[in-house]
Amino acid sequence: MKQFLSKLSVIFLFLSFGLGSDSLTLKNGKEYENVYTKINKDTIDITLDGKKITFSKSEVKSIKKKEVVAKKAESTETNQPEEPSTNIEYKAPSFKDNGNGTVTDTANKLIWQKCSIGQTGETCGGFLIFGGAKKKNWDDAIRECNASTLAGKKWKLPSIDELKTLIKERDIRPTIDTEFFPNTIDYDYWSSTSYISNTSVAWVVFFVNGTVITNDKSLNNYVRCVSGL
Repeated sequence: MKQFLSKLSVIFLFLSFGLGSDSLTLKNGKEYENVYTKINKDTIDITLDGKKITFSKSEVKSIKKKEVVAKKAESTETNQPEEPSTNIEYKAPSFKDNGNGTVTDTANKLIWQKCSIGQTGETCGGFLIFGGAKKKNWDDAIRECNASTLAGKKWKLPSIDELKTLIKERDIRPTIDTEFFPNTIDYDYWSSTSYISNTSVAWVVFFVNGTVITNDKSLNNYVRCVSGL
C-alpha cells in the first residue's frame, strides 16, 4: 500500500525529517532501513527518500530505533516540571510496591504510578473496556500527570529515557513487569519527549513488543505518570 506525495510535500518532508534512523521489518521479510517512522491508529507511515509509504499494522512485524533521541531531550511544554534527576545513567530497575498506588524504582530513583491513567485499585481494574485505562492526546497527557496528587507527590509525563526503563523483554505481552504494573495495556504509552526534527510528534513506547516509535501528538495513547524520590 503506497501513497506518493506531491512535489511540494516531498520537499517539505526532506527538509523536516532528513534521513531517518528507524528500521522497519514487514511480516513478508522485507526490511526498510534509515527511515522516519510514524505510527497512526491503524497504519504505520515511513518516509524514505522523500517518499511516504503507508502499511497497515497487520503487515508490520517490528520497528526498531537505531538511535534514540539524545538523553534528556527538552520537552516543548514550558510547564513541564523538572525531571526527577539529571544526568542519570539508567540501570536495570528494582521495583518496590509502596502499597499506596505507587511503585518505587530504587535503582533509578523514580516513583511510578502503579496504574495507567483511568485505572484504580490494587489490580488496576475498572468497569470499562481495557480495565478503565483512558487514552489522551499528548497535551492532555501532560496536563493529566501535572494535575495528579496521588500519594502527595508531584507527577509528570515521563521522558522517553525514563519510560524505556519499564520495558521488560519477555515472550508474552505487554512487555512490562505486570507483577508491579498490573493490567497494563499492550499499546502505545506517551513520553514527554518530542521528536527533534518535527515537534508535532513525540516518542512513545509500544508495549506490544517494547519498541520505541513516534506518534503525532494529536493521537490518543495511554498514560503512566512518574515522579522522583
